[in-house]
Amino acid sequence: MILITSDSLINGIQKAETQGFNTQFRYFDNKLIDWNTNKAYEAKEITIIWEERYEGNSNPSDSSMIFAIECIDGNKGYICSNFGIYANYDFFSFINSLNNNNQFAS
Repeated sequence: MILITSDSLINGIQKAETQGFNTQFRYFDNKLIDWNTNKAYEAKEITIIWEERYEGNSNPSDSSMIFAIECIDGNKGYICSNFGIYANYDFFSFINSLNNNNQFAS
């Protein structure tokens, strides 16, 4: 996983889309769901390609992250989340489980 840096979450999303990460994902029930198709992906089917973290200009605790993701079937997209005190801890437990997936499980 590579940490990329941009100046804002919007710029991070634009960068992801420019690089072909066009699918928007959401997290539900320990899976990532494609917003358009509702296809669900389990941890073993996902690799994080890069991630970025952003802090609010006026409030450092106002943090967010974007994760660029590639799925086993070639679907590439991103998911954004709050970070820090506003984080969804279930989501970050799921994301941390992906860190051990350097390649897709068989």
